[in-house]
Amino acid sequence: MSQTEFRKIVALVPVRNEAHIIETFLRLTLKFADHVFLADQQSTDGTVAIAEKFDSVTIIENRSAILDDGARSGMLIDAARKRFGDQCILFAIDADELFCPSPEAYKELEEVRQLPGGTTLLFDKPSFVESTSKWIEYGPSFPLGYIDDGTTYKGIWFHSRRVPEGPEKAEFCCHAIKFVHLDALDFDAMLAKRRLYAFREKDYGKSFTTLIWRGNSELFMRYGLRNVSPVDQRVMDCFAEHDVDFSLLRRSRPLWWDIEVLHRFQANGFRRYQWADVWDCDWEEILMEAKAGGEEGLPDSISRPSILVTFLRMLGLRIYYSLFVAWRRIRRIDS
Repeated sequence: MSQTEFRKIVALVPVRNEAHIIETFLRLTLKFADHVFLADQQSTDGTVAIAEKFDSVTIIENRSAILDDGARSGMLIDAARKRFGDQCILFAIDADELFCPSPEAYKELEEVRQLPGGTTLLFDKPSFVESTSKWIEYGPSFPLGYIDDGTTYKGIWFHSRRVPEGPEKAEFCCHAIKFVHLDALDFDAMLAKRRLYAFREKDYGKSFTTLIWRGNSELFMRYGLRNVSPVDQRVMDCFAEHDVDFSLLRRSRPLWWDIEVLHRFQANGFRRYQWADVWDCDWEEILMEAKAGGEEGLPDSISRPSILVTFLRMLGLRIYYSLFVAWRRIRRIDS
């Protein structure tokens, strides 16, 4: 048996309040991974208790109060290397990215085991759109894996690459191994996540209103989800064979992203965020639900932007969106 066949496959997974899906996720992930490292960032919903029932799962406590993508990825990579060395095959995936355990996927995993160190693995991450009957396929374009060679990982705080990049920038496209993304299956939850993204960018990074709009507005998200196609029935059959019931994989309310936003309102005030496109939900109802659930440190009430600010924000957003769509159409014509 060659040295490459001894390589462990290690999954690196950041989690926070994933109790609704973590059992299904770990059950599927451990069908291809030898070990899973979970970096839990202060979950309060029983995520850790569920994960502790699985063998071959190591839970790391992420005590940071800041959502830092690069830091948590680095934490996971360091933990894997400390435990197993720097010759493993790393898979960096989220809990809402489910491995489809097909025969073709297992066959391709054997090819992956033979790749040289320093190779980045590119995967398709098809995304369900509001139901399990339609999705968007992107092709193998997401760098979710790496044949480890000890290369230093360099991450950034937001939207960071999850794995190192080898010195030769070698890549291998995986066509059979798929991680089906559930992000847009629960569209309200996806909007809540994007609202928190807007707050993160305002607090720690991008300050131009147009950038905040572009990255997180529902208009732009729906534009990005327009190229849907029917789901491959073979994928659904595969999930059914492994007892995956997507109707049960729904987050409880109120969503933790919205609670985090309420804490930011309390810490920084409402005026700071009046131009951000985060006012499309009933914050008063969310605040009431959070308080009923015993959440502390929240504002007493919601102070919404003025009618004038709301009008100007929506007008600017519509103009910016129209220009963006026109630019994309011109690019298609030119190409």
